Amino acid sequence: MPGLLIPPWYVNEKADPSDMNIASIAWGLSMGVFIFSVAKGVRHTINSWKRGRRMNPYVILIWTQLVSSTTMSAIMWCYLREYIPPSFPFFFMIVLLWSVQIQSLIQIIINRISILMVNRSTAKRLKIVSFLLLLAINISVFCVWIPARLQITKTWIKVNSIWDRIEKVIFLILDASLNIYFIHLVRSRLIANGLTKYTRLFRFNLLMITLSMAMDVLLIAMMSLPNDIVYVMFHPLAYLVKLHIEMNMAELITKVVKASNDGYDYSGSLSRTTGNKSSKTGQSTNRRGNSIFPNGHVTFVEGGGEDIELPNRDVHGIQKTTTTQVVIKESRQSEYDDHDMASESSSTRQLKRDNFPE
Repeated sequence: MPGLLIPPWYVNEKADPSDMNIASIAWGLSMGVFIFSVAKGVRHTINSWKRGRRMNPYVILIWTQLVSSTTMSAIMWCYLREYIPPSFPFFFMIVLLWSVQIQSLIQIIINRISILMVNRSTAKRLKIVSFLLLLAINISVFCVWIPARLQITKTWIKVNSIWDRIEKVIFLILDASLNIYFIHLVRSRLIANGLTKYTRLFRFNLLMITLSMAMDVLLIAMMSLPNDIVYVMFHPLAYLVKLHIEMNMAELITKVVKASNDGYDYSGSLSRTTGNKSSKTGQSTNRRGNSIFPNGHVTFVEGGGEDIELPNRDVHGIQKTTTTQVVIKESRQSEYDDHDMASESSSTRQLKRDNFPE
C-alpha cells in the first residue's frame, strides 16, 4: 500500500540479498560501535554530574548524537526489510535525523577546539557560523533529497544524485578543517611554548583525522551502490565512529592534563605557571611543594575531570600566567636536559605575545 504523498508512478526499489548483506554489515558495525559509545557516554555523564550536578552541553550533544544515529539505523533497517513502507513522513524523518547528527557532531568538535581558544567570543562565532552553514545544507537536502526519493520528477532525481555528493564533500572539508585547526592550536599555543606533553595529543589527533575522513570517503563511495538507498545505512555507522573518536579525544586530553598535574584539584579549564613566593630568609610557599623549574615556576594545566566540557571560568581558554619575584640571593645556573624545563623567556614570553590573559 502506497504511503503518504507517494505518486502513482512511484517504483519501489526493493533490496535484493546482496543489498541486505551490505546493509547487515553496516547494521552490525553500527551496533558494535554504539555499545562502546554508550559505555563511554555513561562514564562521561556520571563524571560530569558528580562535578557540577548538571548536564552540560557536551554531554547533551553526546546523547543527541547517540539517539539520532541509532534511531536512524533502526528505522532504515526496517525500511529495507519492508516493515516500513516508503512515504513522505519516513523520508522526512531520515533527513531530520541526519541533520541532527551532523549539527551535533560539528558542535562537539568546536567544543573541543574552544578549550584552546583564548577569545570566547571567537569560539561562539565559530559555532554560529558552522551552525548556519550546516543549516543551509540541511534545508537544501530537505528540498532536494525528499522530492527525489518520492520520485516526483526525473529532474529531481538527477539533481539529487549530484547535490547529495557535493554536500557530503562540503561536510568532509568542514570536518577536516576544524580538526586541522585544532592541531594548529595544539602545536602553536602549547607545544611551541614548551608544553611538549601535548605532543601525544597532537599525534593522536593526526591519526583520528585520517580515520574520520576515511569514514566520509566511505560514505560517498557507498552512494555508487546499485540500490542507492542502501548507503543511508552507513550514515549512522560513520557518525557513531566519529562520535567515538571525539570521546576518545576528550579522555586523552584529560589524561594528558592529569599526567602533568598529578594530585592537583581539576576544578577549571586553564593552564598557568606560578612560582615560589620567596622571602629574604629563603622561605617559600608552593601548591605542589617543590618546583620543577630552575627559577621556581610550576606549570598547572587544570582540567574539568573526565569531561571535555569544562566549567566556565572568568578566564577562558588555556592560559599561562607567570608570577615573577626578585630574590636578593645568589644562585647557581643549572643545566637541564628536558625540553619541558625551558625558562619563562622561551615559553611564557611567547604566550604573552599571543595575547594570553595574565
